[in-house]
Amino acid sequence: MKKVFAFAIAALLFFAAPALYAAEYAGDIQVNAGYSYFTVIIDHGKDINSDSLALGIANHNLWKFTDLFSFGFMENVDLGGSAKEGDGSSFYFSLMMGPAAAFNFNYGISLNFSFGPVMGCASVDIDEDSFIDWDGLGCEADVQVKFFADRLFSPVLGFSWIHFSSDKMSFTLDDHSDEFYRDTSSDVFKAYAGVSVNF
Repeated sequence: MKKVFAFAIAALLFFAAPALYAAEYAGDIQVNAGYSYFTVIIDHGKDINSDSLALGIANHNLWKFTDLFSFGFMENVDLGGSAKEGDGSSFYFSLMMGPAAAFNFNYGISLNFSFGPVMGCASVDIDEDSFIDWDGLGCEADVQVKFFADRLFSPVLGFSWIHFSSDKMSFTLDDHSDEFYRDTSSDVFKAYAGVSVNF
């Protein structure tokens, strides 16, 4: 079975290589900022919600197979934290890499989609002296509109959903930390605007 799988991958690469060679590369680096709604559910119990400021850096590596369609992969780093301090304040960090596709329209408008696995970590303050934190695996979906995509600089508007979960969390009180096995599910809904440097 492993030989069949390896042969299928090799055949796919063999037939895809000429298409990639002929396709036009269209990459970018993006910096964005926005608003995120962060929520966590612990052991299927009461959820904790928090509004957060969010920053992100993304990189698209796409190949234009036709004037309309591009395909490739994307990496994304997200960092968010609530503006308030103390009870209920939150922080999260996520790293994603996965396939991406773009539909290119007239007037330099591009609609980009990406979906892939994500690694994340987060922390929520219970009060001034205690907080919980955890890390886990999950997935992320991102959709964005890029304007003037055929120019060097492009404004970007987008929305992303980040989800990661863990079966273990840490509780810290006055610099003393203990680990507990708790099912922890985290979701981030982020709306953002940014600028893309295209190359």
